[in-house]
Amino acid sequence: MRPHLFTYFLLFGLSLAHEPREFTTDQFDSQVKQKEYTLVMFYAPWCGHCKRLKPDYEAAAKVLHASKENVQLARVDCTAQEALCTKFGVGGYPTLKFFKNGDLVSDYSGSRDKDGLIRFMNQRSQPASKSILSSDKLKELLDSEAALNQPVVITYAKSETDAWLKTFTDLAGEMLDDVIFGHVFDPSLAELSDSNRVRLLRPKNLHTKMEESAVSYDGDLSASALKNWIMKHGFGFVGYRSRENTKFFPQDNLLVFYNNISIAQHPKGVNYYRNRLIKLAKTLEDTIPKLIYAYSYSADFSHELADLGHESAEEFPFVAIFSGGKKYKLGKYEPDAFVEFVTKFKAGALTPYLKSEPIPTKQDGPAIKAVALNFDEVVNNPQKDVFIMFHAPWCGHCKQLMPKFESLAKTLKNEPTLSLVTYDATANDVPSPFTVTGFPTLYFVPKNAKNNPKSYEGNRDEEELLKYLAKESTDGLVGYDRKGRPKNEEL
Repeated sequence: MRPHLFTYFLLFGLSLAHEPREFTTDQFDSQVKQKEYTLVMFYAPWCGHCKRLKPDYEAAAKVLHASKENVQLARVDCTAQEALCTKFGVGGYPTLKFFKNGDLVSDYSGSRDKDGLIRFMNQRSQPASKSILSSDKLKELLDSEAALNQPVVITYAKSETDAWLKTFTDLAGEMLDDVIFGHVFDPSLAELSDSNRVRLLRPKNLHTKMEESAVSYDGDLSASALKNWIMKHGFGFVGYRSRENTKFFPQDNLLVFYNNISIAQHPKGVNYYRNRLIKLAKTLEDTIPKLIYAYSYSADFSHELADLGHESAEEFPFVAIFSGGKKYKLGKYEPDAFVEFVTKFKAGALTPYLKSEPIPTKQDGPAIKAVALNFDEVVNNPQKDVFIMFHAPWCGHCKQLMPKFESLAKTLKNEPTLSLVTYDATANDVPSPFTVTGFPTLYFVPKNAKNNPKSYEGNRDEEELLKYLAKESTDGLVGYDRKGRPKNEEL
């Protein structure tokens, strides 16, 4: 073979080696076990999101192929491998799933770009807890880029076979997307001892003179107890809440201080406000101990601000409390108003904020238009079963369904114990216990079970919707039998 041809085929082969491999149904079990760590993208060729992800996915595969022998990225075409995609419950494209030694571990929910994919696979292809054997290695860990925004948790293990090290490492694997874990065998390296075996160092970007940067754990040596402690103390008295770490800030007794300065752009500016808030919050801690405080960059949570009626950049900093599924807003931050706001919250004297369109002065269509302000009156009317459609003005599927829904409402307009209702879930708050994650969403609300609405997942043809209502109606329909067939008598 000519030298240049040999070189061509060699380079061609190398270029193919890092391409994400196409896995098939009949070979999947053996293919996914060929590497210890595998990320699989389930896709469809026609899918726009898949096409946008493809360059980043291939670029990540190339980098990982060159740097990690035990890692592979692969693809499955769900239009050609339907059985395989059904087996793994693929409901949308692209779906990314992570496997270890051939076993499914989790879905991938990180950022869909080259760096995010590489970071995810790098994290999972190395020990969840890093072994720290010298002060230099500890310094290297604490000075890492990740430690700028993530807590670092260090434990003292007495040996490689220490049962606590196994527990700690398992927890590290569970929390590795959010927390950096390390262990030492020499306790003096990390100011640890037999009686003080765990230490947490808060993210470096959040270090402030207003609170300790490192805290020691004195609880039970169990994974659940340590996890709860990390969740509570990891980001300090006033944590920096980002889109990536919201799990540390559950929306129950959560006070959020929104501002248009991010920690990436201006850490000193963020900590200036955090220090002011820490000082105020600590004066209230004895009387209001259960509040969780967080600073959030406004651009990361524009959807929350929209739901709070925030309209102008002049309103920053902006303060709100989330509790019990309700929202309470102070609006623009002022120290005296802040103290009064928090004190009234503790006393139960605040009125929840409700995002709502005005109550319609008249109903133009056969279906009733409800808004947040009259939702209880319309939907929770104990004399009526209610079939409600949560929709969005921009939603194509909603536009297709709305004429059918209105036509059905016209057909059933004389039913005395049934109302068909439409509700714009983008302009009005969705009350509990309803959950709306996509549009349109349909619920049947029985008149005697308003706290237990039933999600409708069936066919959306008008005839099928009528059959469903005929079957589900509490007292039965006047004009139709339980199978949706017209009765002989007229309404």
